[in-house]
Amino acid sequence: MPPRRINPPPEVMTWGKSSAILAVSVSAIFDTLRIACGFLWLFGPALAGIYCQQKLGGALGETIATAVCATGATTLGVTASPVFMLFGTVLAIAMGIFGWLIVIAIIIFTNERLMKENFSHVFWLAGSLLVSEIPIIGSIPALTATVIKLYSDQIKRDKEMLQTYEADIVAAKQEERDQHTALLFQMQNARTQEAQEAAYEKQAEKEAEEIPDEMRMAA
Repeated sequence: MPPRRINPPPEVMTWGKSSAILAVSVSAIFDTLRIACGFLWLFGPALAGIYCQQKLGGALGETIATAVCATGATTLGVTASPVFMLFGTVLAIAMGIFGWLIVIAIIIFTNERLMKENFSHVFWLAGSLLVSEIPIIGSIPALTATVIKLYSDQIKRDKEMLQTYEADIVAAKQEERDQHTALLFQMQNARTQEAQEAAYEKQAEKEAEEIPDEMRMAA
C-alpha cells in the first residue's frame, strides 16, 4: 500500500494577524465616528461654546466670555437642535456607509476566505450596515461587533481544521511506521523461508548421495 498523501497545512487566522487587527480597528474607528455624529445635537452646541470661549476669552475676560458663550451655546442648542439632529443623522449615515465599504475592502484584499468559505458572513455584514443606518438603534457599534464575530468564527473553524490536520499527520506517520514494520516482517519471513528451503535441498542432496552407497554395500 502506498503511503498516505499528506496535504499542505491549512491557512490559519489568528487575532495577531494584521488582517484581523486592521479590520477590527477600522470598524471601531468608524463606529465611534458614526455614533459621535449621531449625537451631534448634543455635542454641537457644547463645541460651539468652547470655541466661542477660546475666541472671546482674551477680549472680554474669562468670566464674561464664559457667561456669554454658555448662554449662546444653550440658546443655540434649544433653537437649532433640529438642524443639528438632521445634520448629525446625515453625517452618521454617510460615515456608516463609508466605514462599511472600507471594512469590506480590507476583508476582500487581506482575508478573502472570510466570505468565500462561509457565504452567510456576507449576510452578517449586510445586516450590520442595516442596523447601523437605523437612527433609533444606530448607537450600537454594529460593524465592530459583526467583524469581531466573523473573525471569531473563522479563527475557531481554522483551529479545528488545524487540529484535524495535525491528527491526520500523526495517523499518516503511524501508518507509515506500521507499513515499514510489516515490510520488515515480510522480508524476515522470506529470508527464513529461503533458508529453510536451502536446508531442505541440502538434506535431500545428502540423502541422495547416501542411497547409492547403501545399495553397493547390499550388493
